[in-house]
Amino acid sequence: MSNLLTNPVYAGAYAFGRTGSRTIIENGRKRIVRGRRKARSDWAVLLVDHHEGYLSLGRL
Repeated sequence: MSNLLTNPVYAGAYAFGRTGSRTIIENGRKRIVRGRRKARSDWAVLLVDHHEGYLSLGRL
């Protein structure tokens, strides 16, 4: 159940840039892999205490 709530919005935070894409070449063709999760330190925006939350950000 600890993996159920992973969105920072439940902790009262606003986050942008949590996922990214990567371009690779496979069999001579370009392939874009989307939805790769980034480390929290690499997120573009993280506004802690943006609104009232249900959980602490440390639990996410």
